[in-house]
Amino acid sequence: MNTSGTLLSLALILALALLSPMVRTSGADQVSISPIVAAPAASIGPNRNVSRLTGNHHENSIAVNPANPAQIVVVSNTESSPGNMRAYSTDSGATWTSGIIANGDALGNGCGDPSLAWDNFGNLFLVYLDCTFTDVQLALSTDGGQTFSFVTTVARPTPLAPFGPAKPGNPYGTRSGAGVDQPTVAVGAGSVWVTYNTLGAISARGAAVTGLGLVGALNAAQVAPGSSGGNFGDIAIGPTGQVMVTYQNNTGGAGPSTIFVNVDADGLGAGGFGPAVAATTTNVGGTRLIPAQSNNFGIDAEAGLAYDRSGGVTNGRVHLVYTDAPTTSSNDTNIFTRFSTDNGVTWSAAVRINDDAGTNSQFLPRIALDQTTGNIAVSWYDSRNDTGMGGPGDTNGIANDDAQLFATFSTDGGATFAANLKVSTGTSNSAKSEPPGPCCRPLGYGDYAGLAFHNGSFYPGWADNSNSTSDNPDGSLSKFDVYTAQISVSCTSIICPPNKIQSNDPGQCGAVVTYANATPNGSCGTISCNPASGSFFPVGTTTVTCTSSAGPICTFTVTVNDTQPPTITCPANIFVAAAASCPIATSTVVTYPPPVATDNCPGVTTSCTPPSGATFPVGVTTVTCTATDTSGNTAQCSFTVTVFSGCLVDESIPGDVVLFNTQTGDYRFCCNGILLASGRGVLTIRGCIGTIDDQKGARRVHIEFDFSANDGKGKGTAALFLNGATNPKCKIIDMSMRGDSCSC
Repeated sequence: MNTSGTLLSLALILALALLSPMVRTSGADQVSISPIVAAPAASIGPNRNVSRLTGNHHENSIAVNPANPAQIVVVSNTESSPGNMRAYSTDSGATWTSGIIANGDALGNGCGDPSLAWDNFGNLFLVYLDCTFTDVQLALSTDGGQTFSFVTTVARPTPLAPFGPAKPGNPYGTRSGAGVDQPTVAVGAGSVWVTYNTLGAISARGAAVTGLGLVGALNAAQVAPGSSGGNFGDIAIGPTGQVMVTYQNNTGGAGPSTIFVNVDADGLGAGGFGPAVAATTTNVGGTRLIPAQSNNFGIDAEAGLAYDRSGGVTNGRVHLVYTDAPTTSSNDTNIFTRFSTDNGVTWSAAVRINDDAGTNSQFLPRIALDQTTGNIAVSWYDSRNDTGMGGPGDTNGIANDDAQLFATFSTDGGATFAANLKVSTGTSNSAKSEPPGPCCRPLGYGDYAGLAFHNGSFYPGWADNSNSTSDNPDGSLSKFDVYTAQISVSCTSIICPPNKIQSNDPGQCGAVVTYANATPNGSCGTISCNPASGSFFPVGTTTVTCTSSAGPICTFTVTVNDTQPPTITCPANIFVAAAASCPIATSTVVTYPPPVATDNCPGVTTSCTPPSGATFPVGVTTVTCTATDTSGNTAQCSFTVTVFSGCLVDESIPGDVVLFNTQTGDYRFCCNGILLASGRGVLTIRGCIGTIDDQKGARRVHIEFDFSANDGKGKGTAALFLNGATNPKCKIIDMSMRGDSCSC
């Protein structure tokens, strides 16, 4: 069905699938599910033979450089031990350069189980077994996988001993009885971690990574609690540096088995791994024989992990892939996924992702997550098309012993998956790769395959002896070479982050706002948003438009709320006197300066009650002023207006002033403009004529007034005596009170 460069119409596949709905049950999980959903189309590039070397090459790992996605590297086992096959591409997998490394060079004597991981700095880490003492070794490339340098020995068995008795052509012996085995490397959150099986338990070590070529020392080895007897595992690093390992028990039997996880919540911190948590059960044990796998140990459940560090809506979700079957003897093995949103404490229901309706085998799955999108991909070997009746899925007229490479992907965090994609153009037969060279036992497809996913494109790596590319030096249906293909998920949309609401920055009419990346649904190329994350957004609602180079756009809003109240400063307390009159005035019109208001945003307004220009009664009135900004935030201040019935101003010294209240006897006495006395004296009044006297210790005040004098202009005198003196400190003579300007 799939040919080089074919654009798969998933809608057509979906329609065909719906005509024959698939409902099948998995033995351990008892799941009945059809994972086919409407999803972006996928374009499968041509199959590429990346190794093109004689002898078998299997158990591969593939990685894409996040810092330069045109760089891709594949490593695999090789029968020409010591050594590992390494192939690299600098043009997104269009062409490949292959060769053997760790064949007595600076990396030592590699003999299999290689694993790759590429971090955002451009560091490509390689972990592998060394034949000499069955060490787990760690190497590093900073030039796109063209060269590697030795970093450190991760683990070494005790006592030191070769793998086993030497065999002709392989002085390093077999790998049976190895003290350490199954190493896997992972990167993320500024760290690199390696997990491995040591003496029947799962161990892990990690180191900080701070830049290109800047790798710290590995921490002490940790054994995952409860992992004794576990094997065939994986490791993944979460967004905060947490580390999860997975493995299965009953690795020496056909099944059933339990798949466990352990989590080190603080990663490189001192916390260590927590207890084992059972994630799922499976009817596929560690040595499950099926017709399509010539490995004399068969297959295992091949549990794999992928942690979401994309920063998108499913950030922090961890995915688990594994193999299951209806019974421990059934060849109807199927691929399942689950996910956890709480770091492995609980797990979702299982989703079966192979969508065939038959009972042939699917096995050796691999999972990868695109950290630019949060989308996941899964690939696996698949025998669905081997009916034993001839045709492109059958090489020998025997059913269910041939395999092709299939894959699928999910754009909704693993809830549903796209219709399955047949990636390999040829059909392989594991038995035809045997017998192996004198070094090795029958391995068939090995224990695992490779998969990498970045920026909307994923690259499975698989063992293939179909010679569909006509460049296998051993010919067709003979030894395995390593193949890959680029599967690009078409960009159907980009998903913007949710609308964001944020308060203003202090003193600013807006805020600097950062937001999560828009998530591409497929291979959407470069995504840019305007205004960009980290821009200054004004108060109010701004629409952000995100555009992908592939075309789709999305929008969301950023609302900055002005939550900062304005500031307001009132004028000083005011003291005024009513104009002289008889009858004596009981109120007067008062004007006062406006309050001063400021705000982080323009448009602040003020109002006061009573307002300036209002008529104020004799006595003390509190004026309250309010500042209101354009967002409705308010601030208040207050001051007092004291209205006196009248005042006397000395005709010779205008700074000598006394204001007085003919209702209460209150007064304010200033000499030379300086307030020297205030208070309430004894009021004596008849009509418009009266006196106020106040004696407080050695201070004495005497005020006389006559509002009826001078044809109603009024007159009066006042004196202030301090410290018991008989001569006044100030004496005021005012022969015409009307028109006085009284300020005290």
